[in-house]
Amino acid sequence: MKALGFKPKRKPQARAPEVAKIRAIWRTMHKQGFIRNANDVAIDAYVKRMTTASNGRGIEKAVWLKSAQAAEVLEALKKWHYRLMAEVITKSGGRIPSNNDCTGPAGYELLAEHYASNYYKPA
Repeated sequence: MKALGFKPKRKPQARAPEVAKIRAIWRTMHKQGFIRNANDVAIDAYVKRMTTASNGRGIEKAVWLKSAQAAEVLEALKKWHYRLMAEVITKSGGRIPSNNDCTGPAGYELLAEHYASNYYKPA
């Protein structure tokens, strides 16, 4: 086919390494029942909403994000996921674990581990 002029399309690679983490958290949120749709179209719609304030139009696709933009979207997504997990934990009578220094509530990674091991029951 290539000899006849066929050129295979390649899926665009993300500019920013944070995009992989955005996708991973998004899909985790879907598996946990917080989000209805786990595909790239849904992720792109979220990215566009989150970046509209910065440039007025929003960035259409997650793969087009620059590293600084991707970091902002990632942090917003982590905060949203944190709030959802914390809500489930507290509504079920649990408590948010402390951070490793016992000076405040757990950060995102620690809460995500706690939620996954104690509250998330895969189907």
